[in-house]
Amino acid sequence: APVNCGFEAPPDTTKGYPYGKLYQWGRRYGQGYSTDFDTTVPDIVEGPVPVENGNFINNSNAFFTNTASPYDWAQFKNDHLWNRESDIEPDKTGNDPCPTGWRVPTWKELYALGSGNHSSLVTSDAGIAGMWFSGDKPYSPSVVAVFLPAAGERLCDTGVEMYRNQRGYYWASAPNGVSAFCLYFYYGDARTDMSMARANGLSLRCVKE
Repeated sequence: APVNCGFEAPPDTTKGYPYGKLYQWGRRYGQGYSTDFDTTVPDIVEGPVPVENGNFINNSNAFFTNTASPYDWAQFKNDHLWNRESDIEPDKTGNDPCPTGWRVPTWKELYALGSGNHSSLVTSDAGIAGMWFSGDKPYSPSVVAVFLPAAGERLCDTGVEMYRNQRGYYWASAPNGVSAFCLYFYYGDARTDMSMARANGLSLRCVKE
């Protein structure tokens, strides 16, 4: 997709979500960053909670913390909250926050993007820090590339936001034990072997089904 999931451009007089929202793994709803242009301040709620509670629209602005291992917002581990099948044959679920025709990327797809060539951490024309990923072609301003904002993360144990304009964390739909895979980048480096606790709030970049 051209923008992060939850993106909303800020008009002249109204706030929006220029970095997209931050999502806990397996949840349908994300929350704003509560600073800069973001519209809302999330409700920090002690978890874990049942999966259906986490994906209930009335809890869309709630961020569920967990201070104990395995640091999951859900009471019971479920590896198929965003993908019913596998990385090879993904099957989007009703918990997937991406719009119709789009879905959360598989780990294979995110790995293909993140393990290729990329820029250093730069600032876009819109004033947003992030990194350009150009796949199998060496990065240059003239090469087709995907820009991922450095939207930072929300910590699973406290709900505190960290590292905006410094680091980027992007979920894949694939679990990794009690954690889940993500793409991570900072300054001049990108890692594709990363996994994070499922209760962390990270960015999402949807792909076409």
